[in-house]
Amino acid sequence: MSEEILNKLAAVLEQRKQESAHDSYVASLYSKGLDSILKKIGEEATETVMAAKEGDIDKIIYETADLWFHTLILLAQQGLHPDQVLLELDRRFGQSGHAEKASRDMTDSQIKRIIDYWYGNPINETTVVGERFDLWFGKSDEADREIKELFSEDVEKLIAGQYQHWLQTPKGRLASIILIDQFCRQIYRGTPKAFEHDSKALKFCLDGIAIGHDLALSRPLRYFYYLPLEHSESIEHQYQCVAAYQSMADECTTEDLKKIYIEAKGYADKHLVIIERFGRFPHRNEILGRVSTAEEIEFLKGPDSSF
Repeated sequence: MSEEILNKLAAVLEQRKQESAHDSYVASLYSKGLDSILKKIGEEATETVMAAKEGDIDKIIYETADLWFHTLILLAQQGLHPDQVLLELDRRFGQSGHAEKASRDMTDSQIKRIIDYWYGNPINETTVVGERFDLWFGKSDEADREIKELFSEDVEKLIAGQYQHWLQTPKGRLASIILIDQFCRQIYRGTPKAFEHDSKALKFCLDGIAIGHDLALSRPLRYFYYLPLEHSESIEHQYQCVAAYQSMADECTTEDLKKIYIEAKGYADKHLVIIERFGRFPHRNEILGRVSTAEEIEFLKGPDSSF
């Protein structure tokens, strides 16, 4: 019964996104943005605490209902469903509070380990691309072996769905993207498995954009957040990628920083041109068992034909 009520409420809250702010209280909260929703949750939490202090049972129930309702509005605004919270509670079931906290700390530590390995720590926006370029794009056998040794287990666990809870935070989502969009290419270089999970990485990226996870990250972290778009063989995603890097360049207040993202956009432009011309990346054909056309074979003889 309780789960059915949550699902009904979730459906109503989703529907309210299409309604006018003048006609719906929930729609008006959506229109005011995240800060207004968070403020309302804070107010309801305070009123629940006050009801408990007064010892008024009926008021506690009433105020808790208000608090839960506004929390459900937050979930809907963030593109989340109550089922995701129920799954998280189910995951914790049977764990002590200390064990659950230890599990959460472990998750944070794993996410940090992946991001720190890929970007270094601390991250200097002006120098990070130059400092990490060989690791990122150098196609080194040594780096491939190291990544396989350090992260292949994490890659397999993510693919198996064991790290689904990582997607609840911007950095967790980025770490997930790095694992299957970047590390897969290095662990399985030269094999079909290098590209096997691109659709999953793309979904992580697009779902995160829909709820603002990308914009919650610093620009250097967003550098790799958008790469699943660049790796897609869809022209729409290619245009979206070019626009994303242009947007980061436009945010920069110095020419040195702007240059970093203009150069990133330049690589995105090259990917876009190939997809516009062929509808796919010809350099993947041999690995994926695709037959190349005569035009693609000629193209592959030239520069900038593969990445």
